[in-house]
Amino acid sequence: MAQTKGLENLVNVPCPLDNAHAQLAPETIQEAHEIQLDRIKDKSLRSEWFIVGNGCVYNIEKGEAILYFTNTALNPVLKQENIADAVNQIRNSRNYKVETYDFLLIRGGAAKRNGGAKRYVLHDLNLTKHDDEWSFYEIDTTKYNKLNKTQRAFAEQVHGKGKQFEKVMDEMSKAGITKTRIYVLNPEYVQKTASDGAVARVGRLNDFYYISYFDACNWYIDNYIDRVRGVRRETVAEGDDATKPLPFDYKTAYETILANPDEALKSLDKKKAAGLLDLANRFYQKQ
Repeated sequence: MAQTKGLENLVNVPCPLDNAHAQLAPETIQEAHEIQLDRIKDKSLRSEWFIVGNGCVYNIEKGEAILYFTNTALNPVLKQENIADAVNQIRNSRNYKVETYDFLLIRGGAAKRNGGAKRYVLHDLNLTKHDDEWSFYEIDTTKYNKLNKTQRAFAEQVHGKGKQFEKVMDEMSKAGITKTRIYVLNPEYVQKTASDGAVARVGRLNDFYYISYFDACNWYIDNYIDRVRGVRRETVAEGDDATKPLPFDYKTAYETILANPDEALKSLDKKKAAGLLDLANRFYQKQ
């Protein structure tokens, strides 16, 4: 998320999530690592709980339960065209069934070095089972070098990379937090709920006390103590072109579809197929 307006224009809007989303420019909603960075500078933020911009999308691939952790731009729940349906599904079933096109963009992003999404095999996180729905792994705030490669990569997506990660861990340690946790869905739960397509949950960053954990499996979207941090829509509308949505990226869309033909076929119907054929004919007529 580009913070072109600066820290002074960021506000914390209380949930329900859809109410907060309606007040904020979606592309400005802060991700977990951005809030953690702000908490280093502004200790008043440490008592707040946040629904973050990151997307938490689960899928089954070759028999493995997979988590795609995305930036704000690729989060399917926060997209303007999805938010109403997403919050309704989460309220009714705890999970949002991700549209195939959105999932193709996410998987395409994960295939790129800086594509806006990272892919994690849940078993590689060396999880401890919490209950039939959630699992977690712990991070010792002074001995974090004991994390395996996958655990560290995910932890840095949540708390910040490199020196920022070390600084956040140090601040937690100073606050009396000896261990923190990251919660995800159980691999077994994912096997059941994502059997017919990817599902999404909401990311939630808890306050800076006790365990100070992060949920990549949250479905509490109506809790008044939770905040969503971003820039108000009317502030963006005053003329900051840098925070307006980018034009649709047709090149990436074509590349994503062609890289995932089997998944793309699942969303293809006669109307779409006819449109693609017409588009291809128009292309060749110009050659």
